[in-house]
Amino acid sequence: TYLLLGSFLTILLFNKQIAIVALFFLVVSDAFGAVVGRVWGKHFFYRDKTIEGCAAFLLTAVIIAFIFLRNNFIVGSVGVAVAFFIDVFVKGIDDNLTIPLGTGLVMQILLWLLR
Repeated sequence: TYLLLGSFLTILLFNKQIAIVALFFLVVSDAFGAVVGRVWGKHFFYRDKTIEGCAAFLLTAVIIAFIFLRNNFIVGSVGVAVAFFIDVFVKGIDDNLTIPLGTGLVMQILLWLLR
């Protein structure tokens, strides 16, 4: 339910390019980070997050930002940082809502400010 709601609101509220990146952060980076963290994670970073899982999240998020936002390096870089911060430190609200909506909002505002 949260995944559906987060995806729907992200597509509704943000332009296509930002929505795609924000949803890929959720679907690819969050999932890849979780799998790597559970299977190979040995060094805990913060609460239940491992360095290995965080590195996997960051690596995939950087690749996604480069592919889809290569003309907007600043927007992509800030989006990666916000997605990482939300994934690691925001608790209490489902990340299927917070990752796409938080990163989408920040990237959309930054895109407007830079144009």
